[in-house]
Amino acid sequence: MKNILLVAGLLIVIILIGWWFLPQTNQTDSTVAVTSQTTIEVSPQTVTETVVIQKAVLSEPGFLVLREVIDGQVAQIVEISSYLAAGTYTDLAIPVGEFYTGEAQLMVVVYSDAEDDKILNDLDQPFVDSTGVTVASYVATGLAVPASIFSSAPAVQPMNMGGMNMDMQTVRYTDAGFEPAVLEVEVGTMVSFVNDSAAQMWVASDPHPAHTILPTFDQFKANDSYTYTFTEVGEWQYHDHLNPTAGGTIIVTAPKVSATAPTANAAGYIETNSADFELLVNDPAVTTVNVHIPYNGEIAGTEASVPYNETEALLAALPADKTAPIALYCRSGSMSAVAAAAVAEAGYTTIYDLTGGMNAYSDSGREVIVTN
Repeated sequence: MKNILLVAGLLIVIILIGWWFLPQTNQTDSTVAVTSQTTIEVSPQTVTETVVIQKAVLSEPGFLVLREVIDGQVAQIVEISSYLAAGTYTDLAIPVGEFYTGEAQLMVVVYSDAEDDKILNDLDQPFVDSTGVTVASYVATGLAVPASIFSSAPAVQPMNMGGMNMDMQTVRYTDAGFEPAVLEVEVGTMVSFVNDSAAQMWVASDPHPAHTILPTFDQFKANDSYTYTFTEVGEWQYHDHLNPTAGGTIIVTAPKVSATAPTANAAGYIETNSADFELLVNDPAVTTVNVHIPYNGEIAGTEASVPYNETEALLAALPADKTAPIALYCRSGSMSAVAAAAVAEAGYTTIYDLTGGMNAYSDSGREVIVTN
C-alpha cells in the first residue's frame, strides 16, 4: 500500500514539474483576452492613409471593416482588417488604399466570421449586440452609427422638394423576374423592391459580382425588401445577386418644375434644409456654389467657389439662363444669404440657400470635405 501511495505521489510531482516547464501563453497581451461584449472606440479623425481604431473589443472572432456611407445608406467596402480572434485590441490601423476617393463618409463596422473560415465573405454580417444595435462608429466624428443606416427597408415618408417628387415607387421580384423590368423615376425618388418570388432576393447594381456601376445601390444581403433613393441621373442596370440572370433598369431623370415648388422669401431665395440641399447638390441640372471666405472646405459636387461679396464674379459663374436652379452655401448661412439676395436682385428666379451652411450640413451626418 505504501508503494502505491509513493508511486502516486511521484506521478503528481512529475506532472506538476512538467506543467511548470511547458510553454506558457502570454496573458499579458490584451489582444488574446476573452470578453463578453463587443465594442469599438474611434477618435474623430481626418482620413489620410489610414484609419486608427483606438480600441476594439470582440466577443467572437471577426473583422473590422471600413465602409462608405452615402445618402444615409451603407455603401461600398473600402478595406478590411486582418482576421481578429476574440479579444481586446488597441491602436489598430487600417489602410484605406487607393479605392477610397475621400468624397464619402467612412465608418468602422465590426463583422462576425460566420463560417469561422478567417475570410470575409457574403455570409459574414455586421455584428449586432444584445440590444439589437449594430456595432459601428463614424470615422470623422467617432459617434455610433444609427441603426437606420443598416436597415434594409427604412420607413419612408413621401415628400416634395423643389418639384422633386419623392413618393415611393415599387418594383416586385417574382419568379419571372423584376416587374416592371424598366422603371423611370425623377431624381430623388425612393424605390422599394419587394420579394414576391419563391427564392431569396438580393438587389445589386451591375456588373455581377462587383456591383461597381452604382456601388451604393446594393442590398448587401438577402432580404424580402429593400429601399433605395436614386440621387444621380442616369440609367442604372441591376440584377439579383443570387440569380444574376434576373435583372432590370432604373432610369433616373432630372426633376420637372412643379407648381408646388417651395416659395421664395422676401429676399427672393428659397431657404433650404440639409436633406433637401443634398438632393440639389447631386442634381446635375443645379449649379452649386460655395461662397464662404476664406475657403476652408466644401460639399462634394460643388461646381464653383466664389467669395460671397464679389457679385460680378459670382454671376459670371452662373448659367446665362436666369430660370436655371442655383444652390448657394457658406459655413454658417450668413454669407450665402447675402449672396443669394444679390443673385435674386440680378434676376435669377430659382435660388436655394442652405440654412445653417456647412455646419448644419455636417451636423446632420452629411459629409463636408475639409481641407487644410
